[in-house]
Amino acid sequence: VTFHSQLNIIIILLGVIFVQPLSGISNINDDNVEISSTDSLFSNLIKIEEQNLAIRKSLLDGMGDDTTNYDVEILIHLYDINKRSNALMNQILTQTLGNMGDKKAIPILMEIALNNNLPVSVRSSSVEILSKKQAPELVDFLVEMLGNPTSRDKANEFALNVMGDLSEERMIMALLEAYQLGRNKYYSLLNTVMKGLDNYDNPNIKSVYREIANTEDFPSNIRLKAFKGLTRFADDPEVADEIIELLNVPDNYVYYQEIITILKDYEIYNDY
Repeated sequence: VTFHSQLNIIIILLGVIFVQPLSGISNINDDNVEISSTDSLFSNLIKIEEQNLAIRKSLLDGMGDDTTNYDVEILIHLYDINKRSNALMNQILTQTLGNMGDKKAIPILMEIALNNNLPVSVRSSSVEILSKKQAPELVDFLVEMLGNPTSRDKANEFALNVMGDLSEERMIMALLEAYQLGRNKYYSLLNTVMKGLDNYDNPNIKSVYREIANTEDFPSNIRLKAFKGLTRFADDPEVADEIIELLNVPDNYVYYQEIITILKDYEIYNDY
């Protein structure tokens, strides 16, 4: 048997193996083999995939370094079969994941959506299925991801990369709500921590107050707490000067009255 004949035989076998996962259950029934659990089904699928890989390896090993144009065409054909097989399997997996529990399915669906090597149709299906998850559960899951240092980057990557390419209104709204809830929880925690700082006179916390006071993205009530916290160290001329310098920034002028009141309350207003 020539090598080219072997190639054709292998292509036929690959076609059979590609179809077998879809028809394997009936074949197993014909052989009177009863599938008693999901584990048995997955075990059979794994064996089929191992056979598939073994055939591919045998093909590639047999080709060697001296290939003809015909061989290259066959390889391209095999590559196309493999690509379509993977795309179909990912499509099936995506649809199956849509029916699974949220905590298990959502991370995998996000992983599929992030995979630029998959067809856009598969990635779109993943995002569409994600968007159809119950809104509260999806938002809670995203908030949990954003609050966890180990998963925050993955959530941000999903928001930046996937949602820029694949538009899904419900998914976008869930992401926005998750970021809003996450931010509100962070601000609430920060506000609680700052209340606790009022009981400490350690000069090292000046840098914390200073950073918060100068961060324009923080809510005004939190920044005002930072201004007030700084004035507790007003006996330090450098700190007092920094409080006054905050008013040199036009955007901070909305805090003028509050800062002046704080300076008066701490009896350092007349010094300036």
